[in-house]
Amino acid sequence: ITSACDPSDTGNDPCGFISRQGVIFFDVDEIEAENGNRKADESCRRAIMNGSDSFGYDADGLGATLRDHFDRGFADAIFKSETAQLANNRINLRNKDVLYNKKAQNIIGFAERVFRTWEAVVEGKYHDPDTLISFMTYDTETKRGIKPEMLEKLKAESCKVPLKAADTVKFYTKEEMRKGVTMPDGSRLQIPSPNLFDAAVLSFDNAGIINRINTNYVMPKPIKPMGRR
Repeated sequence: ITSACDPSDTGNDPCGFISRQGVIFFDVDEIEAENGNRKADESCRRAIMNGSDSFGYDADGLGATLRDHFDRGFADAIFKSETAQLANNRINLRNKDVLYNKKAQNIIGFAERVFRTWEAVVEGKYHDPDTLISFMTYDTETKRGIKPEMLEKLKAESCKVPLKAADTVKFYTKEEMRKGVTMPDGSRLQIPSPNLFDAAVLSFDNAGIINRINTNYVMPKPIKPMGRR
């Protein structure tokens, strides 16, 4: 089970939180608290409660040195996509030729999961199940699954993440969306931080996931066979 959160510093900006088992999301929610630390505490508690063995969080703006290191490795990797026609137009197309940064790669990868799932469900096309995505329907009796309002908000956030004009696939940062995206008529449209969407996307980024290691584990002693008395 993997859990992930999209932390926020201010009290009036909820922290997006998700948990999934394999490709099935079973917990999508917003965590509200007075500050970022308390939201992080609650996210960790929720992840443990859900039985998570790995946890991810968006560290944008934190640890810039490591981010630059990861970005260099990402940029020179071969661009891989089952759905993008760009892959067929040029041999050995690299990530840096198509995507502006790792965030763009994560978002496009998430979108491709959704598209492959649509092909599998609607058109009956076979895809490796591990490359799909699913969301558990909320059960009012067991209280398990994703509440309808959270699923609708996740869908809305997914559709509202704007592309930024660039030579490669590029998305606006949270700060840019907070200040306002310039519209064709010159006006500025402020877009709330897509906390649920960011947490869901991040959960598939292995570079941003912390795996739990049980340092208190003790190997059990072998059981000796009981002899006859």
